[in-house]
Amino acid sequence: MKSVFIYILVMDTKDNIGELNYFGVFEIYDDRHTIEHLPLNIFNHKYSPIIDIHDCPKLKEIPENIGQLKNLTTLKITATGIQSLPNTIGNLENLRYLEIRHNYNLYELPETIGNLKKLEVLNIEHGKLTSLPESIGELQNLQYLYVKKNNLKFLPDSIGKLLNIRYINVRSNLLESLPESIWDWKNIDISDNPRWNYWKEETDKAYYEALGKKSKR
Repeated sequence: MKSVFIYILVMDTKDNIGELNYFGVFEIYDDRHTIEHLPLNIFNHKYSPIIDIHDCPKLKEIPENIGQLKNLTTLKITATGIQSLPNTIGNLENLRYLEIRHNYNLYELPETIGNLKKLEVLNIEHGKLTSLPESIGELQNLQYLYVKKNNLKFLPDSIGKLLNIRYINVRSNLLESLPESIWDWKNIDISDNPRWNYWKEETDKAYYEALGKKSKR
């Protein structure tokens, strides 16, 4: 597959970038770390199956018109300065792989992410997320969920609806408890969550104390 590398540092000399019709991989990389915004016409082409935006630490936002890329199957946004994703992300009806790692200003995901019905892998490791949208339970084809090293305190109750999930990694967060619907799941890594460990110890203690009182009757 052909790869085309677009170096954003010279983007101002490529006024026709939005008119290009097809890329195997559309890669955006800023090696001078100066770009804060992408040109509005950068996603005017509609035929890229893969977009990889990385190492753009001053990039603040992703243009709304990314949602028109109906053929997009893989989207990677890593090591940028984005604080959120556009609501139009939910229009990417053929997206199967979404990777949003090492975005340390990313505090939330839009509810529209639940519209990605074909999504199989969601990787949002190394961010500042404090919660996941309730709509995540609508991702019926999701198989792998990686949310390691964020600031999650809770997981939405809807996560128990992910019937095709194979593996969840939520290690190194601030989890205080888990939804009851996933208490018996074996395919979830919840290590290095000190608050959850304390909650589990207290919950187990209360359970065995109640069990002991019941057996004495």
